[in-house]
Amino acid sequence: MINIFYHKDMDESRLRRNLKDAGCAKKMIEEYCALPDKKSQQLFLRKHRACLLDILHADQYKIDCLDHLLYLLDKETKEDEGCLG
Repeated sequence: MINIFYHKDMDESRLRRNLKDAGCAKKMIEEYCALPDKKSQQLFLRKHRACLLDILHADQYKIDCLDHLLYLLDKETKEDEGCLG
C-alpha cells in the first residue's frame, strides 16, 4: 500500500515528476511513496538533498582545480608574451 503525503496542491503524478526532476530514480520514488508519514518523507528528502550537495561540492572542487590550472597557464602565457615583445 502506498501512503503518499504531499502538498494539498500537488497530485501524485506531479509529486512523482518533481521527485524525478530532483534526481530520484524510480526505486527511490517508490521508497518515498511507501514511507509511513510526513516526518519520514522529510528525512528522506533531506538525506537526498545532502547527497546532491556532496556531489555539487565535489564537482565544484574539480572546477576550482581546473580554474587554478587555467590561471597558471594564462599567467605563463602572458609572461612568455612579455618576454617575446
